Amino acid sequence: MSFSIRSRRPQAGFLALLVAVVMLASPASAQETELALRINDTSAYPGQQNVAISVYLSNPFDMVVGFNFWVQLDRPDIMVFPTIADTVIHTTYWDCLEWNGMTCVDSVLVNESAEWDFWHADTLVALWGCLDTAGTLVSGWDFVVATSLSGMGYDLHVIAIANPLGEPLTNGIPPQEGGLLVKLLADVYLIPDTMVDRTANITLQPFVNEHFCFSDQYGQCIGLNGTVEVDNGSLTVFSGHLYGDVDCSGQCDIADLVYLIDYMFVGGPVVECLPNIDCDDDDMISITDLVCLVDWMFGSP
Repeated sequence: MSFSIRSRRPQAGFLALLVAVVMLASPASAQETELALRINDTSAYPGQQNVAISVYLSNPFDMVVGFNFWVQLDRPDIMVFPTIADTVIHTTYWDCLEWNGMTCVDSVLVNESAEWDFWHADTLVALWGCLDTAGTLVSGWDFVVATSLSGMGYDLHVIAIANPLGEPLTNGIPPQEGGLLVKLLADVYLIPDTMVDRTANITLQPFVNEHFCFSDQYGQCIGLNGTVEVDNGSLTVFSGHLYGDVDCSGQCDIADLVYLIDYMFVGGPVVECLPNIDCDDDDMISITDLVCLVDWMFGSP
């Protein structure tokens, strides 16, 4: 399983299309539709990184070909959505509807491929968040990104579209119940064991229209006529240590075993996360701790 930021970036003209198809799509008024989203309750250890927070989708009647949704945290002292800053040049194209001499007094936003009279470019600094799409409903979609609207990593705005340009080449999400839509990735702070309230609530914002739309193949938002159901989730931090996290990365994997062997037998770097590997609680690193880690990874826990 890979954890990475999708490398695609919006190209000139694509943002206008995305806004038209997903973010500013009109709600369906005649057909009764339903949409349900659920954020899974998750647990982690202090200092753990890349914690997967699963978001599930039910769309029993309509196909979903694009969406955007916004989640917020209420405990920035416990966790954060990791982000990477990147400079983005946002170019928009405009068709003038009315001229006053050489000055345009009324214009409309158009796609780059359409006829346009002038363009405007803004340089923005975007904070790109981390997602895991492996094994999810959007695996293989052409465009899946997340950004922090607050600029602090305490929220995450996810935008996805199956096939942004031309005829549909990537299948959307057919009607189904409780499918894994996407996994948000979060980093947990090294909070002390003395902290009593160790739960961060993760809340969807379904009634902020510019930040919430699940679009069908006709460009209409699904479920905005009062049939949207939202089940918010949380992340609870255990007390104690993440045993086996030898390299202090926030997760336990084969790299920790290699790190410990290097330290014990070939003079590798000092193990700084001593409590994480001290299985017998004797404040020392010995062969018994190595055996414990090998048994946990490859044998009986």
